[in-house]
Amino acid sequence: MSTLRTGRIASVFVAAFAIATAAAAGVLSLMLSSDPVPIHVRWKQGMSDVERTDLERQFGLTEGEFREGTTYAYRLANTSTDNIRALVQHPRVDDTAELNRIRYRPRFSNDRERRLMVFSVAGGAIISLIVMVTPATWRRFGLLSS
Repeated sequence: MSTLRTGRIASVFVAAFAIATAAAAGVLSLMLSSDPVPIHVRWKQGMSDVERTDLERQFGLTEGEFREGTTYAYRLANTSTDNIRALVQHPRVDDTAELNRIRYRPRFSNDRERRLMVFSVAGGAIISLIVMVTPATWRRFGLLSS
């Protein structure tokens, strides 16, 4: 009669998960875009063009394109949490779009760092589960004892 070696099974699963997650992160880091992310900023009324230009430079806002009223479309080059927090909380900023105003991150579809982490862990979990259900893994690592 065969018995499971739970300690060994756990060790093999953890090793498979770590290797698969690292491999997924490596592949995804090459595939996911690191381009500046699109956002919109509505500035407070009465702000001069010089002041707006200075703030655009300060926050890494590029490719500014007037939309309507005091709203501009930009590409945000610096997507750090600190930069987004400073932008969202700045007294001359009336509103923003395409940013998570709670986490101070770009929305998920444009947040390279969060997508890299989430998809790497998900990919690592899926790959390690596939490895664990493969009979060759059980034979190779002696996960059953006689």
